[in-house]
Amino acid sequence: IKHLNNLFKRIFNNEETVIFSLVIAFVLILFSLFASILTPFIISIVVAYLLVGLQKKIHSYNVSESMSAILAFSIFIIVGAAMFTWLIPLIYVQLQSFVLDLPRLFDEFLKFITAMSVSFPDLVNSDQISIFFQSVSSELSSITQNLVTSSIAGIQSTISVLLYIILFPILVYFFFFDRKNIINGLTKII
Repeated sequence: IKHLNNLFKRIFNNEETVIFSLVIAFVLILFSLFASILTPFIISIVVAYLLVGLQKKIHSYNVSESMSAILAFSIFIIVGAAMFTWLIPLIYVQLQSFVLDLPRLFDEFLKFITAMSVSFPDLVNSDQISIFFQSVSSELSSITQNLVTSSIAGIQSTISVLLYIILFPILVYFFFFDRKNIINGLTKII
């Protein structure tokens, strides 16, 4: 205990270190409690910060600062819309092919399991396979019950994703174009 006490006295030897440590702990606790709410804000701040670099690069080509900001944000919107329109059909096709291949994969799995008992009778016998199929059928019934529950929850998550898709560019716009006012306000608070 004495060594631990000396360690804390060495690390937290002045008030500023203690206050800074408490602020960091408070911010980490706040982020852990409100992570789902703060995630779009944090990602928007990061993207707006990255757009500042693009704006400065465009500004270096003798384009006015306001026009370079508009161009940088326009590039962000165009690339985001292109990625969105490219990814959504791709994900849909992949998900559709997976669902259509699921019965074939299950049949191949069943053939593999039955071939195991024929190929390796010392390792796997028919009783083990029947027990395995009984447990698989009971798991499938619980999976179908969970599937109905998750499909209802999926509606809520789909609505959340759609809200984030709308909210994200608005937040990036706000953080990107009003960054000087935000930074000045935060420096006045600090």
